[in-house]
Amino acid sequence: MNIQDFLFLYTFIFIYVGIINFSAWGDGVFLGLQTLIIAILVMHYNGDTAKAIAFLSAYIAVISTANSGLTPINVLWTCQAMNIPIVLISKVRNYQNYNYF
Repeated sequence: MNIQDFLFLYTFIFIYVGIINFSAWGDGVFLGLQTLIIAILVMHYNGDTAKAIAFLSAYIAVISTANSGLTPINVLWTCQAMNIPIVLISKVRNYQNYNYF
């Protein structure tokens, strides 16, 4: 699971379980689905269809487990709180990778 998938996934799960209206989490759901589809297609067209199926199965398993009520709310809060540091780290890494000055 890449960083972007993690961010969309846990944002969706946290807000879904917290019962906040659709306008607050609807964008994250569709961005997560788009990213999931792109990741699966990339794996499939690179010849790793089994890996794509395994990734999809794991993604569905994580979503199902988190939304079923089996995951304590503290874990969901922690995952949601990790979004900001993960975004900041990824921005710094992107800046370092593409800084040509």
